[in-house]
Amino acid sequence: MSRNSANEQRAAVRRVLMRWGAATQLCRRKQEEIAEYRGLIDATYGLHAQQYTGMPRSGTVSNPTAMTAEHAEKLREAYKRRIADIAEDIAELMDFCAAIDSILLDLPPDQQRILDLRYRRFNSVRKPPWVRVGVLAGVSEDWARELERKAIDILCNAMDFKKIS
Repeated sequence: MSRNSANEQRAAVRRVLMRWGAATQLCRRKQEEIAEYRGLIDATYGLHAQQYTGMPRSGTVSNPTAMTAEHAEKLREAYKRRIADIAEDIAELMDFCAAIDSILLDLPPDQQRILDLRYRRFNSVRKPPWVRVGVLAGVSEDWARELERKAIDILCNAMDFKKIS
């Protein structure tokens, strides 16, 4: 394996781990989105056209009322489809995370800890705070980097990128 190829594989593993680490936050946002759609569905039950009272034939449902009810039903169906799509996305993401978790279980505990700190706890940080990762793991900054590098090399051999990515 050439050096360039190895670096590309390491970068691919790191991208997979970044996605794995961000999964919890992404699922939370998707669940909030589902809650918003449910609120929109509830709001459509109040949609109706103005009914005139005291007018001839006011006891019947007017055409605008029927059209508004039909429109509200279409909105509810569209929102329900979107909720189903989001729920499917969450399920796929959880399957992805379960696959990564099972691969990570084969790593030594110190490497698991470093990857958890780096890719879950400090996932939103563009430049990882290796000093903090090291302190929280109980190792030096250099050793934290080395453990991450060793773990990445092991994962390069263990991951089937076609199935996971």
